[in-house]
Amino acid sequence: MKIRFCSFLTIALFLLPALQGAERDSLSLLRTIAEYEALSAKWIETVYTNPATRYYQHCTSLTRISLNGVYGKEDEAALLQAGDGYLKGAADVSSWIKLSDRTRLWGNARYTTGKETGVVWNETADFELLYPYVMADSIGGDLSLQEYAFTGGYSGRAGKFTWGIEGSYRAALEYRNRDPRPKNIVSDLDFAGGGSVRLDKYVVGISVMAQIYSQDNTLDFYAPLGSAYIYTMTGLGTTSVRFGKGDVTDTNYKGYGYGAGIQLLPTQGRKGIYAAANYRKYSVTQHLDGYNNLPLTVLDRTLLDMTAGYSTKQDMHTVGIQVKGVLYNRKGTENTFGSAAGNNYDQIGSTTPYTSDQMKIQGELLYGIKAGKNFKGYIRPYYLWFHTDIRQKEKEHRLKINSSEYGLKIDASGIFEKSLLSLSGNIGIRTGGNGELSIPNVQKDCVREMLEHNFVLLKTRRTNYGIELKWSRIFSGWALSVAADWQQSHYEKHGTANYAGVNIGFNF
Repeated sequence: MKIRFCSFLTIALFLLPALQGAERDSLSLLRTIAEYEALSAKWIETVYTNPATRYYQHCTSLTRISLNGVYGKEDEAALLQAGDGYLKGAADVSSWIKLSDRTRLWGNARYTTGKETGVVWNETADFELLYPYVMADSIGGDLSLQEYAFTGGYSGRAGKFTWGIEGSYRAALEYRNRDPRPKNIVSDLDFAGGGSVRLDKYVVGISVMAQIYSQDNTLDFYAPLGSAYIYTMTGLGTTSVRFGKGDVTDTNYKGYGYGAGIQLLPTQGRKGIYAAANYRKYSVTQHLDGYNNLPLTVLDRTLLDMTAGYSTKQDMHTVGIQVKGVLYNRKGTENTFGSAAGNNYDQIGSTTPYTSDQMKIQGELLYGIKAGKNFKGYIRPYYLWFHTDIRQKEKEHRLKINSSEYGLKIDASGIFEKSLLSLSGNIGIRTGGNGELSIPNVQKDCVREMLEHNFVLLKTRRTNYGIELKWSRIFSGWALSVAADWQQSHYEKHGTANYAGVNIGFNF
C-alpha cells in the first residue's frame, strides 16, 4: 500500500468550495478562531459524538488548512510497545460549514508520515486496540509510518428535529527496513448516524455507530544467519501454547464494532445542564495466515463513557462543573484445535483466560472571564482517578494499579487590531499510587524484564507541564496562524519525556 500526498490534495479540493462563502470582517474571523480554540469550546465536546447534535456545535463556519510537525523523546519508554519517541509531519484540512439556516456540513482530511523510535515487544500496528494479541520480539527498532484519514458529516433540521450522518475512513502503513521487518496494513471504516429533538431550552439526541476493521500483519527476515524469536503474545507474559514457538510471522485481524449513545445539551450559549452516555462494543479475531487462516484468538472490548455537567454565564463570567466516568473491559478468548488434517485444523474448544478492567473518574471545574469583547481567560482545575486490573487466569498472573492525577489548565486570548494572540499552559501531578505485579510462571528473563519495566513506569510518580503559544494575523478575508507547543513529563527516578510541536495554518 502506498498512500500518496495527492490523495490528501484531492480531498482538500472538495472542501475548498466552502472558502467561497460570504466575506466577513477581520474582527469576526479572529473571534471565530478564538471561539474554536478556547477551553470552553472543548468543555462539552462529548455531547457532539452524535452527528445530529453537531448541528449546534458552532455558530460560525471555519475552514483550516494546516501543516504541522511533532517530536517526542523519552529517557525511558513509558510503554515499551509504544517506543521511546517519534518524529512526524502532517498536512490537514478541516472544515465546519453552516450551509444554511437548516443544514451543516463538516469534514477533515489528514495525511501523516514519520517514524516511531525504539519500538520493542510489538510488531503489530494499533497496539492499544489489539493488545494482548500481538506478535512481538525483543529486538524491534524504529518504525516508519504513513497514515491517511478522512471524515465527512452532514446534518439538517426540520422544525424541532435534527438528523445527521457521518463516515470516516483510516488507512495506515507501518514498516521497518531492517530485520525484523514488519509490514502492517490497516483499514478502519466507521459510520455514525443519529437524531435529536429540541425541547424548549434543551436538545435530546440518540445516536448509533458501526465499525469495520482489518489489518494484515506480516514479518520478513533477510539476514541469512537466522532471525529473531517471534512471540505470539496472549497477555501478561504468556504466549500461545501450540502456536507460540517462534514460527508465526503472518497474521491478520478482522473485526467489527457497534454502539449507541444518548445526549442532552442546551440549545444556545452552552448555558445549562448537559450529559452524554456512550456504549461501544468491539470484537476482533486474530487469524494465522500460515495455518489456513486459523482463528487463534478473539478479543472483545466493551467501553462505556458518561459525562454530566453544568455551565452558566453571568455578565462577563463563565462558571462550569462536570464529572466524567469511563469503564473499559477486555476479554480474550483463545481457541483450541485438534490434530491437523493436512493444513486444516478443527476447533474443539475455547477458553477465556485474559481479562482487563479499567476505570477512570474525572472531576473538573471551569471559570472564565471576559474583558470587553476581545479578551478572554479560562482556568480549568481537574482531578483524575485511575484503576487497572489485568488478569491471566490460567497462569495466575495479575497486574493491578490504582493512581490519581490532579492539575490545572489555563487559557488566555486577546485580539489586538488585526492579530489574535493565545497562550495556554498546563500542569499535572500523577501520584505514585499503589500496585501489584504477580507473574510467577514467566520463564524467560527478557519477558519478565519487559513486564517489570512497564509496571514500574505505570505506577511511577510524575509531573507533567507545558505551554502553547498561538498567533493569528488577519489578511484580506483569511488569517494566517502559527503555533508552537512544548510539554515535559518528569518521572521520579526515571528521567524525563519531552514533546514539541509546530503548526502553520490558513483560516477562512
